[in-house]
Amino acid sequence: MTEILDSDFPALYAHGTRKDWGFGVLAGIRDGKRRYLFESGEERVMGSGALDMMRKVAPLDREQQSTLARLTALVTRDQGPADPAKAA
Repeated sequence: MTEILDSDFPALYAHGTRKDWGFGVLAGIRDGKRRYLFESGEERVMGSGALDMMRKVAPLDREQQSTLARLTALVTRDQGPADPAKAA
C-alpha cells in the first residue's frame, strides 16, 4: 500500500531503496505518473509500479524541515503563479 496521500500541504518523501537520491518533494502529476524533485536537483518520474517505493518522512527534524522548505520553493517557482492576474 502506498504512503502517498493527496494533500494541499507539501510533504517530504524518501525512496525505499535508493537512499543515495536523498529526500524529495512531489513536483507534479501527469498521465498517472508522479514527478519528484530530489535534493540533488534531479527530477525523477515514478509510474504506478514505483509509487509504493516512495515513503512519506514524518516527523521531520530541523534539517529535513529546511530541505522541505527549499524544495517546495523550487517547485513553486518552477510552476509559476497559479493565477497570472494575481501575480505581484
